[in-house]
Amino acid sequence: MQGTKLSFHHDAAWLASAMTIDVWINPASLPEKRRYSVVDSGGKPSLFLLPGGQIRCTMGIERNVPYPIVPGQWTHIACLSDGQTQSLYVNGVEVDRSPSGPVLASGEQPIYIGSDEPSGEDEFNGLLDSLRIFGRTLTPKEICASAGGAC
Repeated sequence: MQGTKLSFHHDAAWLASAMTIDVWINPASLPEKRRYSVVDSGGKPSLFLLPGGQIRCTMGIERNVPYPIVPGQWTHIACLSDGQTQSLYVNGVEVDRSPSGPVLASGEQPIYIGSDEPSGEDEFNGLLDSLRIFGRTLTPKEICASAGGAC
């Protein structure tokens, strides 16, 4: 997906107590000041790319994790939480694990892909592919397979 942003009405499927966002990203550049939105639901769960290549995984908590994201290269990201622990995997390898709270925020905000909720700003500059959202946490083996299996 390039130059496209999608939004969906809040749905009962978004009410899982555990969740995984699994996606391939290929940014054309890194954000300079704000952020690029991958998935935003007005709070939690969300996934963003920040200046310097940081990845913001927000499920049970908001965590900014430095990672050397390279513009023009495909990178696999999996952000997941079971309501007690939030993890971030990059290219099939766990790079962050933190205690967390409930996955979901209150309210029924729409889900935005490739832009910010509710403004539609912070558009992702680049390509998104194979975005999958699960109502459970994927296992490390499943994440490795999704990342191409060379973990």
